[in-house]
Amino acid sequence: MVDLSKYSFDDFFAAITAKNTQLKNPAIEAYRRNFLWGHLESLQAQFPVAKIALGEKNFRFFAREYLFDCLPSSPSLDLFSSGFPDYLAHRKEIKDVPYFKHIATLDFLSTQKTGATATVPKGCLSIYSALIAGKFEGSFPAISGETETAEVQYEQGRSYLKISG
Repeated sequence: MVDLSKYSFDDFFAAITAKNTQLKNPAIEAYRRNFLWGHLESLQAQFPVAKIALGEKNFRFFAREYLFDCLPSSPSLDLFSSGFPDYLAHRKEIKDVPYFKHIATLDFLSTQKTGATATVPKGCLSIYSALIAGKFEGSFPAISGETETAEVQYEQGRSYLKISG
């Protein structure tokens, strides 16, 4: 068993969150892999429709990049995932498809069940529904000029999003 007492928390955290490295100490590498796996699995569970929209490989790429670019500052996986929709919006690889941010926002609302609200383009709602039903085919239409929006809220105690507007 490895003696972790020789590491400060900051040193230990820096070791397990280092990007593109494999640690020489197998025990700490095990902690690192567990940390990464847990956070990536949490993002996949909290953003199931975004995963469908992006495709599994792309989703895992962006989730891993998010993990290293936006290291968690809290032990709460829910707080960690709250910035993922905005992170997607700023990725140059998908900047031409603003739906990804909105799809991830709808996922976050539906998996957190907090009663929080968000405003999204109405066109995004039909794409989100089609992705859930497995009936989305084709490419994402442009929405940059779409002005019609809807306010969406997860209705606490219910299993659906409430849409107004």
